Amino acid sequence: MRKEIPEIDFVFGPDELGRILEAVKLETDDAEPAISIDALYTSTEVPTIPRVLTTPGHMAYLKISEGCDHVCTFCAIPGFRGRFRSRSVKDLVAETNRLADQGVREVILVSQDTMAYGKDLGMADGITTLLRQLARVEGVKWVRFLYCYPNTVTENLVRLVSEEERLCKYFDISYQHASKTVLDRMKQGGSRDVYERQIENIRKWNPDAGLRTSFITGFPGESEDDFKEILTFMRNSAFDNVGVFLYSDEEGTGAFDLDGKVPRRTAVRRRNQVMKTQAGISKNKLRAMVGRQVEVLLEGASDESELLLKGRMETQAPDIDGQVLINDTGENAVRNGEFYKVEITESMEYDLIGRIV
Repeated sequence: MRKEIPEIDFVFGPDELGRILEAVKLETDDAEPAISIDALYTSTEVPTIPRVLTTPGHMAYLKISEGCDHVCTFCAIPGFRGRFRSRSVKDLVAETNRLADQGVREVILVSQDTMAYGKDLGMADGITTLLRQLARVEGVKWVRFLYCYPNTVTENLVRLVSEEERLCKYFDISYQHASKTVLDRMKQGGSRDVYERQIENIRKWNPDAGLRTSFITGFPGESEDDFKEILTFMRNSAFDNVGVFLYSDEEGTGAFDLDGKVPRRTAVRRRNQVMKTQAGISKNKLRAMVGRQVEVLLEGASDESELLLKGRMETQAPDIDGQVLINDTGENAVRNGEFYKVEITESMEYDLIGRIV
């Protein structure tokens, strides 16, 4: 292989598990595993590739598919992740059972396009079929799914979440923008009105659901009026959590050649305004939680102070959302990875404070 960048020793793709040992130059008869990662997406049998947890023992991410077939103009993922392909329901249920046997209490489904799960397997609305099966795995208390494409969140999915106790009442839908003009340039489809009706329906079936989304500021052609559509959308929808990204030109994407590039300082100002708006929305929503009792998954010592413990409600995903800080365990002997009833006593912009009751 010709070396274009001296710092790079080896290049292999996400499906080439067998080349990892080759890359580190281990001399062993097992240098090529009997099952490659690609077997997860092509084999008719259930692979038994061992799972080593790199997360805390009470939670695990479950990769349900690989690749993406969307043509969003801002995204380069399809170019290096390849075509969309799903793992089988049987395979994923088997892995979830193994995780439960290891003590995992929360399973978090991830992929590049979660809502498309099973389409390559000939399944109609495959994600609901999968979630219904995973919600029946003994030992797992929370099943959470991330990265929903807005135009493919079905009525069946929304209703299923309301019906299944173990499915977290949590929707992570990446809307990216609210202006129809910008969404069309992104090749996302949709509009603020369509998205607001979707959120209204989610809350009709799941009144206490946590809602998270992400936006891109500074997309080519984004005018000040386009940007204000995001702020209106946020105020009307009152998201629980929002992430914001600055648009970045990437060669090979459809947006790279679009006109109307937005100055970076303008994109940064707009991002900051989105975050300031969300801080106010979050602060008001969390203030209304004071006095309520909620179920919290205890996760250990807080990063804020060794005098505090931390945990999450089902409406909070790990690492990306707020948390519940616990300053009083009462008479309880607590253990990480267990669920406790917590009374909320104080609130901040993104976090809550409470005591175990």
